[in-house]
Amino acid sequence: LPKAAVEFEAAITGFEAAQRRRGAAATVADLARLRLEGGEYAAARKLADRAVREAERMRADPLLASALAVKARTRVAAGDPDAAIEIAKSGAAVVDRLFTGLGAAQAGTARETVAPVFEVGALAAVRIADATELSYFVESGRAGALMETLGVRERVARAAVPASLLAEREALRATEKAAATAYAATLAGDDLAATRRARSELDAVRAKGLDLAARIERATKREESWDHRGATLEEIQGHLTPGEAFVAFVLPHPDAAALVVTSTTARVVRLGLTSDVVAACEALHASDPDEDAAPALARLEEVVVKPLGLGAEITTLLLSPEGPLCYVPFSALLRGRDVVFVPSGTTLTYLLDSREAPGTQVLALGDPDYGASGSSAAGAVFGATRDGAPAPAPKPEVRGGRLVPLPETRVEAKAVGDVLLLGQEATEAGLRHAIATRPRWKAVHVACHGLVDRDRPELSALALTPSEADDGFLTAMEVVATSVPADIVVLSACETGTGKVRRGEGLSGLMRAFLAAGAPRVVCSLWKVDDEATRALMIRFYELWNPKDGSAPMSASLALRAAQERVRADPRWKHPYYWAAWVLWGLP
Repeated sequence: LPKAAVEFEAAITGFEAAQRRRGAAATVADLARLRLEGGEYAAARKLADRAVREAERMRADPLLASALAVKARTRVAAGDPDAAIEIAKSGAAVVDRLFTGLGAAQAGTARETVAPVFEVGALAAVRIADATELSYFVESGRAGALMETLGVRERVARAAVPASLLAEREALRATEKAAATAYAATLAGDDLAATRRARSELDAVRAKGLDLAARIERATKREESWDHRGATLEEIQGHLTPGEAFVAFVLPHPDAAALVVTSTTARVVRLGLTSDVVAACEALHASDPDEDAAPALARLEEVVVKPLGLGAEITTLLLSPEGPLCYVPFSALLRGRDVVFVPSGTTLTYLLDSREAPGTQVLALGDPDYGASGSSAAGAVFGATRDGAPAPAPKPEVRGGRLVPLPETRVEAKAVGDVLLLGQEATEAGLRHAIATRPRWKAVHVACHGLVDRDRPELSALALTPSEADDGFLTAMEVVATSVPADIVVLSACETGTGKVRRGEGLSGLMRAFLAAGAPRVVCSLWKVDDEATRALMIRFYELWNPKDGSAPMSASLALRAAQERVRADPRWKHPYYWAAWVLWGLP
């Protein structure tokens, strides 16, 4: 630390000599963090105050938000959390100004850089056990990305997107398909250099696609404003019913905590050190059927469930996870209770306020015809191989990795669906056309391979049947640009509940895309799932949620829990690998 401090001070002197004020102010803020880490609280405070003054003089909002976060943390370290809260609120106000003119994907990335403002505010609120203040920082920081995406979808639907941008989008789709085909073709040979060149060209085309999507969003932003203010604690409470509890987990350094809210109460629960919570999450390997998950699950229950102090009257948990908690199968920890994930309390209130009349019939897609694409090459287009070398082939019964046929998904689709898209009909265009044939569906069920891009979650995809019009990969970015009017979307594929966990905001990927596209509920998976066990679970879920024998239907959350219990009761599938991957996001 002393050596680093000397280097930082030298850098500040150099920036000032060159009259590079922004560089100097940013380095002052970095030095303040360093002094704080070394326990030099008085020095850190002076440096943080200096960085704030310089950022204010330059009207450099990103730098100001960062400097205010450091300043607030110095107040926490000095034992003055109340002052830290006020400073962090000033930083939150600055953050609100930062995202004008940015597309949703760009804004999501940008928010990661200013997440410390909300983290330190949450930490200060935890220190004084103030539920109202903790709710403010959780919702202000966590609600932005999805609510912005929801706003983009509504604006794009209402606004007139310039014809030139629409034409560019169609041309780019054709270019992407050609690049993907060319890349896949190189994998059949031994020319590693050619494979790398083709992959580089494909990545460049996809980068252009992300840029174009942001340009379309910016064009619609000029037409309308969008209020994505976080919901207040009182608003969240007003949307909860007896028996429900909303739990928002927060993981600021060094103290982890949870905000536990019911219709009549709100309290802050400290969970110990954030590092201990993270370690407990990382110790769980429920996706490996050959590893005993019981010890790790018991440890997680001890760390993140028991401290919540949930009474028997709480039957439904609405969980807003953060960081590695996004990948924890809480259904294995909260047996006997319905478990639902929500991105934030704000999202919950939005979905509840936006409820529409129930849809009718189930549209089910299954058994896509991968044809020539049914090889390691097709999977490699979305990262199933590295450096041009084919990835190890997973077991054929696993819905992920190489695009081997999935005949069980045909059986599954026929069992649950009223309208079917199978084999050659299971294309992107076929799915879009079928969705548009009804004002609203009861369910849209997609059973296929899932491919996740953790670096660029907008490119995570469902692998459908390729056609002359498209490459068969329905990406999260394409889903957001579509309308999916359905009571529920079931993504019966591998890792559809994963993606990129953005700092301070949560999970971004296919799940969030379908919520943004109009579905108030999404069932998805946390890891690569067993084909036979998944078919059994899905069929049982629909028997309970959408019964055809005249019996009363269960809620989605209860039906999923009961279906998981049915699968778990089978001696072949007792391990959490076979049933605990499935999570419900949205409304219970």
